[in-house]
Amino acid sequence: MVLRGERISNDPDLLDNLQVWVENDYNPDLLDSNLSFPLLKELMELGDLKAKRIFKEVVAKRFLEGPQSIREVFCNQGYFDTFSKEERRSLFKSGIDVIEKLELLIDEELKKEEIQMLPIVVSHLESIVNGITWKEGDVVGLKLFNTNFKELPEFLRELKNLEFLSLETELLESIPDWIAEFKSLKYLELGQGILSKLPESIGQLSSLECLKIWHNKIESIPESIGDLSLLKVLRINKTQLKSLPYSITKLESLKNLDLLGNKLSELPNTIGNLKELEQLIISENPLLTVPKSILNLKKLNKITLRETSVSKESEIITELKAKGTIVLI
Repeated sequence: MVLRGERISNDPDLLDNLQVWVENDYNPDLLDSNLSFPLLKELMELGDLKAKRIFKEVVAKRFLEGPQSIREVFCNQGYFDTFSKEERRSLFKSGIDVIEKLELLIDEELKKEEIQMLPIVVSHLESIVNGITWKEGDVVGLKLFNTNFKELPEFLRELKNLEFLSLETELLESIPDWIAEFKSLKYLELGQGILSKLPESIGQLSSLECLKIWHNKIESIPESIGDLSLLKVLRINKTQLKSLPYSITKLESLKNLDLLGNKLSELPNTIGNLKELEQLIISENPLLTVPKSILNLKKLNKITLRETSVSKESEIITELKAKGTIVLI
């Protein structure tokens, strides 16, 4: 059996294995997957209905039961292109209705702009600019880039198991209070929008470990930010932020605080309470000095103060260097 574009080895063991595989209805357990998958795909494309059925069964089973790396390979190699809508729906425990609504909404927007492409395609399960992440049949991650959403569609709140949410939408004006319903959310990114504030309810994201906000018009951060006890990374870059709430120093798990490119003229005097802080970036702010309590940060190994008005010769900077902290100024 020689398929189009394939070179078959003269190895008798391989030929025997192929013969047994064919005689047993392409049983995937009888041939290495690195060989059986391409063969099944090729046979399917040649019109072999049995190969098509087996291929779909194996892909579905391994997608649902295999590791994330397998799912990524299947997505990237277009293994779901031949699946019908109902066959694709069978891969999900939850979230597929929401994703289909989202596809339809984005498609309508693009048609208005006469753009003939759909950013999220369930048949591929991901795309270059927009993507969906699945885990055990649930939608756990969503990335939206360059949509025209001024606000998040309310049906997204149905994604109860969401762990990752990235929004890079230039027209996004607000984040709804119901974002607090994402109790499993670990990563939240808000970029390239016109957000001027965050909802107070953001402090109810009890699982959040990473919050990134950049190129928005944020002027202040709600006091509730201090309730994010698991937050390890807080990055607020290139916004209109003028001050930090004192509650930010309650973030007992925070390791990385990046405040590059804002309007900050001072830091909270209690910043020394961030006992786990390892890196602090305050570059490109109208900062005149740093609080003395920063010397209490025993785990701080690097602080970046480029393009600020903090003096290189200040007593605090000298003491930081003496402690072995890397100071970039």
